[in-house]
Amino acid sequence: MITYAPTDSAPQWRIDARPELVIGTRGGPATSTFSNITNAFRLADGTIVVGDMDSRQIRMFDSDGAHMRTIGREGGGPGEFRSLWRVWRESDRILGLDGSGRIHAFRFDGEYLETAQPLVSSSGARIRPHGFLANGVPIGSFLELAPDVPTGRSLAAGTLVKVMAGDIVPLARYPSHVVIKHPGQRPTHLVYGPEAVVGVLPDRVCIGYPRAYEFHCFDEGGRLRTITRRENWPSRTVTEGDREIYFAGIDQANPGERGASYRQQVRETTDFASELPAYGRFVVASETGELWIGPMIPQDQTLGLLNVTSDEPTRWSVFSPDGLWLSEIVLPGRFHLTDAGSNYVLGVSRDEFDIERIVMFRLLRN
Repeated sequence: MITYAPTDSAPQWRIDARPELVIGTRGGPATSTFSNITNAFRLADGTIVVGDMDSRQIRMFDSDGAHMRTIGREGGGPGEFRSLWRVWRESDRILGLDGSGRIHAFRFDGEYLETAQPLVSSSGARIRPHGFLANGVPIGSFLELAPDVPTGRSLAAGTLVKVMAGDIVPLARYPSHVVIKHPGQRPTHLVYGPEAVVGVLPDRVCIGYPRAYEFHCFDEGGRLRTITRRENWPSRTVTEGDREIYFAGIDQANPGERGASYRQQVRETTDFASELPAYGRFVVASETGELWIGPMIPQDQTLGLLNVTSDEPTRWSVFSPDGLWLSEIVLPGRFHLTDAGSNYVLGVSRDEFDIERIVMFRLLRN
């Protein structure tokens, strides 16, 4: 068990005020125009890999931001995406997750290699991929399907797994999220309630249920390696403004007269948590294997958009691969962190017109 409590004298990393690199301009070339970036990360040689959901493309840029190549395209064939949900690096390959659950593998030069089909648990639940250990072992999870959800509030559970030679091997069971069931209605989740977060590090996988500021890390064999807990973590009450942010997303996704009755139903029946979770996101630094933990912001619940950001700066905590707390750091508003290294942070920024850009800042470790 590792327990810590940040103080005013604690280490404070920071970033330069001006970005080192910006990729993307309004009205620029198609290769540098983005719409719903799934994620972005940096390779050891400085190459930046970007997944773009709306174009169904994986794009690679050199260390100066010049476009190198585009991988994949829209379609249902080998190496094609009906939708692009996530991109990873696994050894010397780039992997892209299709919305169907298929994972396409490519070489760094863009050559298509193979496609892995979706996996399901023995109960029939689809395995959700989370990433890969340094030795290439895939890590995923699935929700345990409840045959009959009781009326009121209940806690959904999930199982963390690894995949070995096509076999699904359970690693750990965990609380996933709060389920709400009203009489005569379908189950839904508690809006702004705690939801499990998973991060795959080089030699372990960490999972947290942010009802409190605590996370557990397991090795490849499913053995619990560390528990990290923060004392006196700051809580924030869910406000009426937070609730309106959620309803605005519902309104935008269900416009006009056809959506009027549904919009009203959502307003009348939605259950909100009283407080925001202790945290909301894990980002694993691709270069160092460190775990960056950031807040849950109400904008994360907006429907139809990825990488939604807050106008306000966000405060993150950084942990070593062994679960030791290293520092706090404040990242700018309208910036969505996707990767970090020993001397950089990388992410997606949105301007006042919601134009997305890849932005990299120099990281200064005090």
